[in-house]
Amino acid sequence: VTGGQFENWGNDWRFKNKTKNGVAEGLLGITKKITYPLWLYAGAGVSYSQTYWEMDIYDNLGDYYDTDWLKNTDEQNYTPIFESGFIVDLKGFNIRVGAKTEKFEKFVLTLGMGFSLTR
Repeated sequence: VTGGQFENWGNDWRFKNKTKNGVAEGLLGITKKITYPLWLYAGAGVSYSQTYWEMDIYDNLGDYYDTDWLKNTDEQNYTPIFESGFIVDLKGFNIRVGAKTEKFEKFVLTLGMGFSLTR
C-alpha cells in the first residue's frame, strides 16, 4: 500500500476490513443512424480501476495514532473496454441503452441520458 501519512511512519499498519473502489473510463466511438429516431453506437477505450484500504497506524509504542485511506497497488488495473447499444434521439434529447464489457466474459447494462449538439 502507498500514500497518505503512512509514508513517514513505521510499519505498524492495521487493515480495518474496509475498502473502496474507484473506476474511471474513457471511450471513443461511432454512431450510425438506423432510422429516425433510432441510432446504433459502438465504442472502445480504456478503464482504470483502483482499490483503497482503510488502515490504522500505531506508533512504535503500540498506541493508536490515526486512520487513513491507502492505495492497494496490487489492485490497480488498466483494461480495454468495449461498449455498444442503441440511442433514441428525441429532437436533441437522447436516451441510451447498451452493454459494456472488459474481457467479453461479463456484460454490464448501461443506461444514459444526454443532449445532442446542433449540426
